[in-house]
Amino acid sequence: RLPMRGGRIDRATMNAKASAQLKRLGLDVSPERKVRTLRVAAQQQVEIAKALTLNAELLILDEPTAALGGEETELLFKQIRKLKAEGMSFIYISHRLDEIAQIADRVVVM
Repeated sequence: RLPMRGGRIDRATMNAKASAQLKRLGLDVSPERKVRTLRVAAQQQVEIAKALTLNAELLILDEPTAALGGEETELLFKQIRKLKAEGMSFIYISHRLDEIAQIADRVVVM
């Protein structure tokens, strides 16, 4: 939900909340930057930050590494581990069994 003040969007509060979540994920991205100008990995991380701003307790990640390189995948896994340690839950959908072995606590095969 957007922060409101007097019926208008409170951009200062919105940007402060966005900055806090981006920083939580270790991202150096201005909340005023257009998402479409970011690389795919950064776009995905912004989506995670948006969910965190809404206090999501569960994230569903469907093939999150499909467009990522090795270094970007490791950064994503580092962020997932950090958020798991903070109590966040994930449904991680992938056909890459090596990734699942690295990141999952439990596995369901369908």
